Amino acid sequence: MNYYKYKNMIKKLLFLTVIAAFIFSFLPIENALAFNYYNANPEYVWYWDGTSFRSQTGLAESPELGGVYLGNEGPPKSSAIYITMGYSDFSYANTYFDKLKIQVTQPGIAGNVIWEYYADPGGWLPLDVYDETDAFKNSGWGEVSWNNPANWGGTGVNGRSGLWVRARTTSNYSQVPLANLIEVLAYNLYVKVLDNTGAGFEGLGPENFVMSELADNTVYGVRERGNGIYELAVVTKGVDLNGAVNVSIPGWESPGAIATGSLSKYVVDLTNQPFEMTKMPGPSPYYSEVTTDKGTVLADGTDSATITVTVNDADDYALEGVNVVLASDHDAVIIPGEAATAQNGKAYFTVTSETPGRAVFTATANGVEIEQTAEINFASAEISPGTLVKLYDDGDPATPHDSAVYYLAADGKRYVFPNAKVYESWYSDFSGVVEISGNEMAELPIGGNVTYRPGERMLKIQSDPKTYAVDIDATLRWIENEEIAAELYGADWNTRIDDVDITYWVDYSIGEAITDSADFSPSAVMESVQTINENLGLYD
Repeated sequence: MNYYKYKNMIKKLLFLTVIAAFIFSFLPIENALAFNYYNANPEYVWYWDGTSFRSQTGLAESPELGGVYLGNEGPPKSSAIYITMGYSDFSYANTYFDKLKIQVTQPGIAGNVIWEYYADPGGWLPLDVYDETDAFKNSGWGEVSWNNPANWGGTGVNGRSGLWVRARTTSNYSQVPLANLIEVLAYNLYVKVLDNTGAGFEGLGPENFVMSELADNTVYGVRERGNGIYELAVVTKGVDLNGAVNVSIPGWESPGAIATGSLSKYVVDLTNQPFEMTKMPGPSPYYSEVTTDKGTVLADGTDSATITVTVNDADDYALEGVNVVLASDHDAVIIPGEAATAQNGKAYFTVTSETPGRAVFTATANGVEIEQTAEINFASAEISPGTLVKLYDDGDPATPHDSAVYYLAADGKRYVFPNAKVYESWYSDFSGVVEISGNEMAELPIGGNVTYRPGERMLKIQSDPKTYAVDIDATLRWIENEEIAAELYGADWNTRIDDVDITYWVDYSIGEAITDSADFSPSAVMESVQTINENLGLYD
């Protein structure tokens, strides 16, 4: 090969290599920028070995280096590791932080440390921390966190002022603890959020703040300062740190995202550009409703009920397009699991179950929990609305509780017959009674008392000489004289009067008096009310 030709080829290769290196130096290397847990590395990490300070800042943020000293294995024992975020040489001083993640690669043996912060006034004081590292004696990643003290003040450490914490060795380690990486939860973005009255929003969390236009849009943490001011822990390094922040609160509209400028370890304060939120019509937990068309459903997997969720706003107006999620505390099948409300504000769900028992259905509308709930009794296959139920006979005549018969109504509740005469006004025998277990009976709440069947009997109480006919809706109508009573109930009318205990008189209401036999027809009202469900205003 020609020497000069070979030499020129080598020059070209070297030139291309330099150009490639220059180009690749501008390409993002995401792995080198990624954090394992939090959003920043410490601004400074110093290690005091008892004689002088060692800078460990670069070691604490480079996974390839490691070797961060955390404590001493010999005298003097007054060694300490100092950590800070931000310092007074910058206008963005004193970035608050309250959590560290330390990757211990060589756990210490036998030693101990005390965590301290610098108080102003007060100097170095003990800091109450949660320490997963157990004074650097546990290997791997461990959290060290604390509640920021109110008197945490800036101080100088090795020529740098800032908010410092330190872990001071109080007893020597027989093996020095070492770390590879240290990450910090640092609050580097301040925002202010106001409602439509100018009052500060309270109780917001990371889920309420939305970062965008960044390689890492994670909100690592949020601290509430009061008066609507929040400190956010967001990305501190990456390819593009010029992003935007927005606020998302259900039922409220944001004025729009605000540009953050260049984000870093130092505080970006946007509180002079507050988010002034606008209240939007949203679901009211009080004016919205959850209702069911059936209180009792057979637990056969086929019989079903329809649950209607009606979503209204605070002015009781129906809301369209609201996402409704229905849930139950019972083994129930809900179809669909979620649905959007129609123009009338309603969403419909079909529910079934193969498991007997009481079910409570709750609904959320755009994440707002509706106060009202719906209850359904999923009954064993042999019982359904309109069934007469009683407990299984225990064979002991001395225990009368298993002889009581109840009416299972369409609202899923059982109604009590006050006495045999009320029962006999509806039924001629006990052939339709179904025996159920105590657990099943317990799932059926008491709904009230069964009243006399309309038209069947006349009623009175001992303290009132009047005789009443029973009309629909448990309405009592005074029969003005004996002639009218005879025309309505026959010559033996006086044998068709029952005395009602004063205790149950409140189950009835007083209606208009019957002054003429044409005012009332016992047979007509009996024909109009065939079942106790109908008498209760319910339907099978």
